[in-house]
Amino acid sequence: MTCSICGRRVTRRTALIVDEGPICRRCLHRGATAIPMYPIGYVRERLPEEAPHGSRQESVARIELLPTMARFMEGVAEEPRLTVVWALDRSPGVATVFSRGLDGKQAGIFSSRSPHRINPIAVTDVDLVRVEGTNLYVRGLDAYEGTPILDLKLDLKVAPRR
Repeated sequence: MTCSICGRRVTRRTALIVDEGPICRRCLHRGATAIPMYPIGYVRERLPEEAPHGSRQESVARIELLPTMARFMEGVAEEPRLTVVWALDRSPGVATVFSRGLDGKQAGIFSSRSPHRINPIAVTDVDLVRVEGTNLYVRGLDAYEGTPILDLKLDLKVAPRR
């Protein structure tokens, strides 16, 4: 496989499929340095990928944090909502323009919620149902079983203000 811009040989790790053609990360990102990220946990007990989108939103998912994350969980159980940052580890590539799922409008990825992103990360606000050790039970997470979790944050819409 070769980059459709510069002609270099590429692999799935060194390129992104854009409009069904590979573009190497060097061309796409103009030589920017990659930023390493590591999962803090994984999605567990989810409906399968074939489940209708709405059913995934309403079901309860378990986020299993790595045991080493326990020290960072002070106060989490007291919060009603969290923002989950997760990896789109199954995204095959991107289209520059497509019919947006919300309303059918022609859009690019920067004006959509498409899971097909240049940088494969997603952000979802969830209801925190309960916490058991390093397991967080949440409602509203639209990620699949086994999806890597990159970060958790307080949902600013419910954050107390000083």
